[in-house]
Amino acid sequence: MATYVDILKSEFPEIDSELFDYITGVLDSGADFEDGEEVYDAIGGVLQDVSADSKNEDDIRDICLQMFNTLKL
Repeated sequence: MATYVDILKSEFPEIDSELFDYITGVLDSGADFEDGEEVYDAIGGVLQDVSADSKNEDDIRDICLQMFNTLKL
Protein backbone atom coordinates (compact mmCIF):
# COMPACT_ATOMS: atom_id res chain seq x y z
CA MET A 1 0.00 0.00 0.00
CA ALA A 2 1.16 3.51 -0.77
CA THR A 3 2.40 5.74 2.00
CA TYR A 4 1.18 9.29 2.41
CA VAL A 5 4.52 10.43 0.97
CA ASP A 6 3.85 8.37 -2.18
CA ILE A 7 0.32 9.76 -2.42
CA LEU A 8 1.55 13.32 -1.94
CA LYS A 9 4.22 12.96 -4.63
CA SER A 10 1.89 11.29 -7.12
CA GLU A 11 -1.05 13.66 -6.62
CA PHE A 12 1.05 16.83 -6.39
CA PRO A 13 4.18 16.31 -8.48
CA GLU A 14 4.67 20.08 -8.69
CA ILE A 15 4.89 20.56 -4.91
CA ASP A 16 7.96 22.44 -3.77
CA SER A 17 10.21 21.00 -1.10
CA GLU A 18 9.27 23.56 1.54
CA LEU A 19 5.56 22.75 1.33
CA PHE A 20 6.30 19.04 1.05
CA ASP A 21 8.37 19.24 4.24
CA TYR A 22 5.61 21.20 6.00
CA ILE A 23 2.90 18.69 5.06
CA THR A 24 4.96 15.64 5.94
CA GLY A 25 5.95 17.36 9.19
CA VAL A 26 2.30 17.83 10.12
CA LEU A 27 1.53 14.21 9.31
CA ASP A 28 4.67 12.98 11.10
CA SER A 29 3.95 15.11 14.16
CA GLY A 30 2.14 12.32 15.90
CA ALA A 31 -1.09 14.29 15.97
CA ASP A 32 -3.93 11.94 16.73
CA PHE A 33 -6.02 12.46 13.65
CA GLU A 34 -9.45 10.91 14.16
CA ASP A 35 -10.44 10.81 10.51
CA GLY A 36 -9.69 12.10 7.04
CA GLU A 37 -11.59 15.29 7.81
CA GLU A 38 -9.06 16.20 10.50
CA VAL A 39 -6.24 15.62 8.04
CA TYR A 40 -8.09 17.88 5.61
CA ASP A 41 -8.47 20.53 8.32
CA ALA A 42 -4.74 20.36 9.00
CA ILE A 43 -3.37 20.39 5.45
CA GLY A 44 -6.26 20.73 3.00
CA GLY A 45 -5.82 24.45 2.48
CA VAL A 46 -2.15 24.01 1.65
CA LEU A 47 -2.95 21.19 -0.76
CA GLN A 48 -5.57 23.32 -2.50
CA ASP A 49 -2.99 26.07 -2.96
CA VAL A 50 -0.50 23.55 -4.36
CA SER A 51 -3.03 22.03 -6.75
CA ALA A 52 -3.47 25.38 -8.52
CA ASP A 53 -7.09 24.67 -9.47
CA SER A 54 -6.32 21.22 -10.89
CA LYS A 55 -8.21 19.59 -8.01
CA ASN A 56 -11.45 20.63 -6.36
CA GLU A 57 -12.30 20.46 -2.67
CA ASP A 58 -13.77 16.96 -2.97
CA ASP A 59 -10.59 15.73 -4.67
CA ILE A 60 -8.49 17.19 -1.87
CA ARG A 61 -10.75 15.63 0.79
CA ASP A 62 -10.40 12.25 -0.93
CA ILE A 63 -6.61 12.59 -1.03
CA CYS A 64 -6.58 13.53 2.66
CA LEU A 65 -8.67 10.45 3.44
CA GLN A 66 -6.23 8.28 1.49
CA MET A 67 -3.32 9.76 3.44
CA PHE A 68 -5.19 9.32 6.74
CA ASN A 69 -5.72 5.65 5.93
CA THR A 70 -1.96 5.19 5.54
CA LEU A 71 -1.40 6.72 8.98
CA LYS A 72 -3.57 4.10 10.64
CA LEU A 73 -1.46 1.16 9.55
